[in-house]
Amino acid sequence: MKKTIFVLIMTVLLLLCACKSSDNGENGDANGSSVGNTEFLPNMGDSIVSEADGNGKLPQYSPVSKEDAESALSLVSDSFDEDKTEKLAEGLSLRSISFGDSKAYILTADLSKYSIKASTPYGLAPDGTLQSLGGQKQLSEINGVKAVAAIAANETDRATAVPKGMIVTDGKVLYKTSSNDGSVFFGLYEDGKPFACTYAEYGEIYRNKVTEMVSAAHIIALDGKTVAVAGSVYEEKKLRTGAGFSADGTKLCMVYGENLDISQLSNLLIGSGCSVAVNFGNGGELGMLCGDNLYGANVSVGPALLITEK
Repeated sequence: MKKTIFVLIMTVLLLLCACKSSDNGENGDANGSSVGNTEFLPNMGDSIVSEADGNGKLPQYSPVSKEDAESALSLVSDSFDEDKTEKLAEGLSLRSISFGDSKAYILTADLSKYSIKASTPYGLAPDGTLQSLGGQKQLSEINGVKAVAAIAANETDRATAVPKGMIVTDGKVLYKTSSNDGSVFFGLYEDGKPFACTYAEYGEIYRNKVTEMVSAAHIIALDGKTVAVAGSVYEEKKLRTGAGFSADGTKLCMVYGENLDISQLSNLLIGSGCSVAVNFGNGGELGMLCGDNLYGANVSVGPALLITEK
């Protein structure tokens, strides 16, 4: 009898842990749940795992000149139907651009006044759950970190809710997949300088030097120059999101764009002064949250990159 009761109690506990309700509302308290086959680090305090020693030379990116920025924007479009910039707060602005049937919203943050934070659904190692950008922003505030903006990061399989790549926050690995899945890495290393790198470069150069890091689909700008992405699908105009840092890591830009190709996304970021930039992906699950304003569909996502108050 006692054994039966014990089994019933354990079953109920497991069911409670597995159940999460679906996400509702822009400021999100919705949950989704679907477990995938992913390797998780057992301890958030573990150092980044890599066979390489991470002693490679850290890159020094060149800043984007005013002339190069203007040239990059001219490659996006000959002219803009709309181009306006709104100051949201000290050190935070939103630029809205439209041309033809394309639109782009570029959020720029001064990182002398703001910080970045890699975020995961419910603040845990992703276990097949999703959470809205609003929900992740709200959770950070509950934990005492006020987020002012967020953008969906790591590509996530929506059937299993399992993201690709890795997540590093506060210098510790929160999540990693079991193998190289083609993701690239993007963030800041210990002296506040930015980086974007491949899986191999990460082990050779950045191991144990990273403070905050998310993963992305492609590197689309390095040293202020566009990096080509192969494949005709990336020449198509789609909903796209990306982010980039200035060469010295003092500025972060996030972009949500409708009907953009990869080259346009890259040049918008370079034109905003970003020396290094990534494409997070394309599709209806992508979005950017600026304050309480959501750009994109109000859906649950995987990991995100937050801009937070210092």
